[in-house]
Amino acid sequence: MKIKTEHFFGFFLWLGLVSLIISPSFSTVFSLPRLDTALMPVYLLLTVFLFFIYKLEKIEWNFLVYFLLLILFAFSSLILNFSFDAFVDVCFYSFILFLFFFSLQYVKLKEIKKIRLIIFVLSTLIILGFLSEILLGIQLVNGNDQLEISEGAFKGFFFNTNDQAVVSTSLCSAICFFYILKERNFKIRFIGYMLLMLLGVVVFVSASRAALLGYILTFLFTFFLNAGPLMRLGYLSLISFFAIFIFNITLLIPVLNFLSGFSWLERSIDRFQLTLFSLDEDNSVGYRTEIYQKFFENAKVLWLGYGPRNYENYFKEHPLSYSLGSTNPHSFFIEIYLAFGIFALIVFLAFLVKACFFVQSSKLLSSQKAFFIFTVILFSSLVWVPSSILRLPLVWYPIFLILIYAISINQAAVEISTGKKNA
Repeated sequence: MKIKTEHFFGFFLWLGLVSLIISPSFSTVFSLPRLDTALMPVYLLLTVFLFFIYKLEKIEWNFLVYFLLLILFAFSSLILNFSFDAFVDVCFYSFILFLFFFSLQYVKLKEIKKIRLIIFVLSTLIILGFLSEILLGIQLVNGNDQLEISEGAFKGFFFNTNDQAVVSTSLCSAICFFYILKERNFKIRFIGYMLLMLLGVVVFVSASRAALLGYILTFLFTFFLNAGPLMRLGYLSLISFFAIFIFNITLLIPVLNFLSGFSWLERSIDRFQLTLFSLDEDNSVGYRTEIYQKFFENAKVLWLGYGPRNYENYFKEHPLSYSLGSTNPHSFFIEIYLAFGIFALIVFLAFLVKACFFVQSSKLLSSQKAFFIFTVILFSSLVWVPSSILRLPLVWYPIFLILIYAISINQAAVEISTGKKNA
């Protein structure tokens, strides 16, 4: 029975993860309907159904209740603002419940091998999608004219380069935690470093500056936690040198000019130069700044929200000059508030806080606990990068995996303790 249950959860979890990544490409290349769009309501109904027939531990319910509340508020927003597109967005957003629940049951009791396999497959898919475009010139997903291969925008299985960069950086944090951090097995560490390096190339070429900074910080923080006292001092010196190099224009310009000679790096280098030398001319930064400014200028309490991608009414008093902000506010926290209301935002923030407190009180190593806090802070910054994050549940997946691992560790410890008492 245990094997059958494991296979059941494993099958649907793998189907959900793989379909989420490759479905946009299958739709573009083979002109097929979006498989992930069709499956999202199925995943949601299946998950809710299992709540009534599957025995859950108390600690599992303690976290799952947050996701159930989030989904309740999300669907409540559709009462006054229903449309098919909004319904699809809510179903995609609800995928986080499926991800957490099915991963929790599939990984059960300290199965770190399964977590590593999930991370490896997801990372490999992203790397292969990226390489298919950059080496073979195969356009996997159609975008606007500025997001085509011909414009140097290599986005793999994603609709835009920012989405690819943010998900890649998120996976890098999972790689660091499960493959590298305090890992003694050389083979596992080697695989981790290879995945980390390849995804680093993906992030760099994607030209998302915030994601690249997140990647670098993740890399450096992992090295720091892995090192002894003397080595940590050395790493701090290296970081200082790196910082001096970055802000030294005389040293940096020749390097950037050299890299810009490679056609597939030209777009990335142009965006980095814009950040360093002409930030006031950066439209991307300007659009985001205006959205955040107008959001606070129009501040009002939203109990239910306007539903996904329907935020124009919020900005009536102080309209946006760039209409895209009314559908894609470039911030997960602003978007969840506008779409689903204040209670949804509070519940999600409460989930993050509870997760942090639980991990800190868990049986994990002190370095692992520190890395989890770092990851939560990092992701809370990264979710300001994509235009809309409702359809990017994978961004939060590494946090889920670390939390699930902490839960499994604690459950195993409880079972061992109970067994000793019974003996």
